[in-house]
Order: sequence, then C-alpha cells, then structure tokens
Amino acid sequence: MNLLFWLSFMLGCSYDAAQIRGKSSTWLSKKLVETTNPSLQLLLIKEMEQRKDPAHLVQLVRFAGDSNKSISKAAFSALLSYDGRFEERDAFYLQMLDGPNLQYQRMATRGISDRFLAQEQVPYLKNSLMKKSKQSRSWTVRLHAIQVLTWVAGEDIDLLLMERARIDQNAEVRRAAVMAIGGRQIEPAKQLLHEIRSKDMEPTVRLAAEEALRKIGGKRTDLVIAVMPFDCNVTDYSNLIGGFQSYLSGRLSAAKIATVVERGQVNTVIDELIYQDTFIDDGNAVEIGKALRASQVVTGSVQVFQGSVVITIKRIDVTTQEILSSSQTSGEILDFNSLQQKSAQSFIDAF
Repeated sequence: MNLLFWLSFMLGCSYDAAQIRGKSSTWLSKKLVETTNPSLQLLLIKEMEQRKDPAHLVQLVRFAGDSNKSISKAAFSALLSYDGRFEERDAFYLQMLDGPNLQYQRMATRGISDRFLAQEQVPYLKNSLMKKSKQSRSWTVRLHAIQVLTWVAGEDIDLLLMERARIDQNAEVRRAAVMAIGGRQIEPAKQLLHEIRSKDMEPTVRLAAEEALRKIGGKRTDLVIAVMPFDCNVTDYSNLIGGFQSYLSGRLSAAKIATVVERGQVNTVIDELIYQDTFIDDGNAVEIGKALRASQVVTGSVQVFQGSVVITIKRIDVTTQEILSSSQTSGEILDFNSLQQKSAQSFIDAF
C-alpha cells in the first residue's frame, strides 16, 4: 500500500465499524460508490460481507474489479461469502477465471466450487467451465476448470476428463484430469489409463495414472493372460529361466494389466497336453492358452552367448494367433536380476 492509501485510511477513521453497522443497506451501497476514501471503502465492504444482503452484490462485483488491489481483494472475498444463485457474481467468477491474475483465478475457482457444493447442478457454470477446459489458451484456466468439474456429476464430464487426460498439451492439466478420473472411479477409462501409464511423456502423469488405476481397480478383467515357459539354448540355466517366468507373471499381475493365470495351472495343462518334453512353439502356446481359456499367451526365449544374454518376449492373441506386441532386451548373465527387471518393464511398457 502507498502513502496516500495510509493517509486516507487514517482520515477514514471518522467512521468506525460500530457506526457503519447501524446504517441501512441503501446507505452502505450509496456511500461505497460516493466515497474515494479507501479505508472507508474497506469498512463498508467488510460490513456488506457480514450482512450478505443480495442488494449489495452489484456493488461488490463492481469493486472486485477495482484498481486498488486491497479493495478488489476485499470485495472478491465478500462475494465468496454469499450463498445461492446470483448471476452477476457467477459471471464475474467466470471473468476472473479467464483473467491473468493467478490469485484471482484461485479465488474464482473457490467461488465456483462453492456454488456446485451448494447446488449440485448449475448448468450455466457447468457449460462455461466445460468450454473453457477445452478452448482456453491459458493452461491455468483449463486446470482450474478441470479441478472444479471434478466434483460435478455427469457422463459428459467423465468423457471430458478422459479427453483432457489424453490430448491436453499441458502435463499439469493432463495430471489433474487423470486424478479426477481416479477419484470418480470411471470404469470405461481403464484402458486409457493403462495407455497413459505406459506412454505419457511426463512421469508425474504416468504416476497419476497408476494411482488412478489402483483406485478404480484397474485390472482389465476381460483380458486373461497365460505366461508360457521360456525357451533357453543352455540347459544349465533352466532354474534361472523358470524364475524369470514367475517374475514376469508377478510383474504383469502387479501392473494390473490383466488377469494372469497361475503358473501351476499352466504347468498342469502342459502336462495334460504332453508338451513337457518338447519345445513349446507359438502354435503349442496358443493351444495351451485355449485350454486355459486365456485370451492371450506370452511366450519368449532366453539366449545365452559367452556370458551375454538376449531376452525376447512376445504376446500372442489366442483367437487370431496375431503377435500383439513384443520386446527384446540384452545384458550380461552376471547381472541377470537387473536384466529381468529391465526386460519385464520394457514388455509392460509395450503392452
């Protein structure tokens, strides 16, 4: 505050709060417009905030846009104290949400949120926010719009959040949309969340997608996967390769990508189909998958050459026998633990 403001504040003490409380609402509105004394204006606005008289809303909206930051902030704060529907105030909230002042954006966000908490459906505000979340050039405006819409019911909001999570150019907006999807437990978004968790360029967005999947119960229950024994060109490493099969199954299950058939069930069917003594090629794997009623099978090989290892993993559709995805990683046999972690993650990322 500058010197002139403080001088006028001292002069304004000719009115105190007790005197102002005894005045009529009409007098308050008239005096707020007439006086140029900032200190008196602040006292008048504070009294209006206490009374919550709808007759004061027009003046509060006007002074919320005052060039004096102390006056505008006080008027804005007074507007936030009002309950109920007042179109002038709601329009002002939307105007401030579009403005460059981040503090006012946050205050407007709070005001609009309070409106939705007090009244579940506010079509005018809802439609305006949906439009801003998609069309505003300011990422902070889109972010605040998403944050408010998180608490607004409706399938149209669900679809909007999924769209923003997928295509918004700003990572913070995508993250907010993903968090909202998790909070609302939007079941149809699970496939999208899996894709975001694997492919979004921003780590914070990927983490938000993983958390959202946990909240929803992000396993794609219609997808059942069976992990086959891996082929290895060196028999001495059979125990190591069997361990990798179990590790990969565990990682797939933990990632909630699909329902993973237990290894014991896989081995039982292999024994029943008399594949235990032969190499399980892709065709055999598909037959085993059908017997297990799995929709997809995972096959692969571990090739060891003079201390170096190459792990290849494939995912095959049981019905079409199409290879849906694959990955290949290489490393040293002495660091196989690290290599299997890298291989499993690479396969999950390519899912």
